[in-house]
Amino acid sequence: MTVMVSVSCTPSVPLPDLVPANPPGMAGYCNMNDLNNLIVYVKNQGEADAPSSMVRVQFFLTAGVQEFSVQL
Repeated sequence: MTVMVSVSCTPSVPLPDLVPANPPGMAGYCNMNDLNNLIVYVKNQGEADAPSSMVRVQFFLTAGVQEFSVQL
């Protein structure tokens, strides 16, 4: 006997969902500006506005991992 159960994964309250984004005309989700600052593009693909968030970037170097974070 086979029993099939359908489970819904849609939250009853809409939630934000922040993901890295590729802006139009760009190949990736990060870039450098004229001052050599790293620009990371993020979009909200969720159903609700996103609260203040943290972006964390890790660089894997021969000397070890360096991590930088910024509050959005």
